[in-house]
Amino acid sequence: RLSLAAEIARHAPGARVLVQVNVSGREHQGGCAPERVPSVVEGCIDLGLDVRGLMAIGPQGAEAEIRAAFRRVRDLADHHGLPERSLGMTGDLEAAVAEGTTMIRVGTALFGPRASTRPVGT
Repeated sequence: RLSLAAEIARHAPGARVLVQVNVSGREHQGGCAPERVPSVVEGCIDLGLDVRGLMAIGPQGAEAEIRAAFRRVRDLADHHGLPERSLGMTGDLEAAVAEGTTMIRVGTALFGPRASTRPVGT
């Protein structure tokens, strides 16, 4: 959201940022829809941020579906001349690498699964 970008720009003018793209369609994952990438990137630049690339969490599903989602983000980054793409997480590392990620996130591989935040019995 551009409101978040404005906050970043206010606290850290010129900050290097990645725009998160929601390729899964799941609201809880955050990010903008792929078709909104041009306006969000332009808005961030207008706010004085240094947009370095795009990031995305892969959808759940078959590897072909995950790779297609990552490919879409890679193509969007290429189209906008953005050099960085942070794709996926520990569980889809191989698909992310195959589709051109330049940054990897492997928290679960390093720290193990997250503890449940749900109260016991729910």
